[in-house]
Amino acid sequence: MEQFVCYNGEIISEKDFSIAPNNRGFYFGDSLFESMHAHSTEIPLFSLHFDRLIQGMEVLGYEQPATFTSTLIKSGIVKLLNRNKQFKSTRVRLTVFRNPGGLYLPSNDSISYLVQTTNLDFDKLAHRLPSMIVDVFPNQIKCAGEISPFKTGNALLYVMAARYAKLNRLHDCILINQHGRYVELSSSNLFGLKGDTLVTPPLQEGCVAGVMRNYIINRLAPSIGLKTELKPISQKEFLEFDEVFSTNAVSGIRNIVGIGTKRFYSTRYRKMQSALEEMLF
Repeated sequence: MEQFVCYNGEIISEKDFSIAPNNRGFYFGDSLFESMHAHSTEIPLFSLHFDRLIQGMEVLGYEQPATFTSTLIKSGIVKLLNRNKQFKSTRVRLTVFRNPGGLYLPSNDSISYLVQTTNLDFDKLAHRLPSMIVDVFPNQIKCAGEISPFKTGNALLYVMAARYAKLNRLHDCILINQHGRYVELSSSNLFGLKGDTLVTPPLQEGCVAGVMRNYIINRLAPSIGLKTELKPISQKEFLEFDEVFSTNAVSGIRNIVGIGTKRFYSTRYRKMQSALEEMLF
């Protein structure tokens, strides 16, 4: 079936879309993106995604056109979902990139944007994904900085971590910072549960300011009687957690059962995932 994309507000056939040879997202990774979960034509966390995107655009110096508003972008996504006849769970990717011009120094800060949608192989949240065995990605660190909270087109660190996981028969890898502390996984944030407290690294450690991370801290955890604590996580502290989870906006919460020879319990994961699904959908 023919698929469509939304480019600068216009719905066009995917086969008719192409980028310019000097596209700055392609040349320099000069882009930002958001991966969202749509169910039917609802995007439960859209406002959090859009707010993070605008913050990232401000940091990168992108101009925000008058037509790039929360209302208009959401309307365009809904039109695209309808055009592609995607009425179950769908991954929506919104990419913003600086328009061509200049080398490292851009000649202008105007932007273009692209929306793409793909069907997910699960409905609502991912209850049936296998429990994860992970390990530390040893080849590169992630440092905190002005752009570390955002999802940029310069994602080679995550590509290499995901590739390392596959080559080593792992489900994912944990990224560490310059202090040797745990930051996040290749495509998700990291949480540990100790008693009734959920622990996750603060942004100062270098992790992405995850939309699902935000929602769990501010909405889910209080609703199910859990406290949250933002604190650095050392290797020793990680191994002392009762349970460990990865979180992202598309699949929700996924449990981690092992790192190296260490195994974790997995007694509260499904209840948390079910509570999250009920709140979102």
